[in-house]
Amino acid sequence: MEALLTLTELLKTALASGAVGFTLRSGLHPVIYSDKGAQTYDTQPSTSEDIADILRQLMSSREMRQFRATGVVHFRCVLDRIALLGGTRTDGDAVRVELRKLTA
Repeated sequence: MEALLTLTELLKTALASGAVGFTLRSGLHPVIYSDKGAQTYDTQPSTSEDIADILRQLMSSREMRQFRATGVVHFRCVLDRIALLGGTRTDGDAVRVELRKLTA
């Protein structure tokens, strides 16, 4: 049985394979966007805890405080030397994250 990737490992692997964007939602499978279109990563659905872990890695402490206070934040980050533009919001108990690769 193949080991499941963490969200961080999934993002890094997908970016290395040419992905240009991601949608992460608590309770749903991650969606990866590439030149070939959208593809759902068939694994266990992302939990709010999984998404909180990746957000702590991608956002600054100021952005995390803003997210906790308002439920919405836009941010810019770098993952494996790749610049990403992100946005996240809460909708009740659900968390949604959109990440897009920035081009030079």
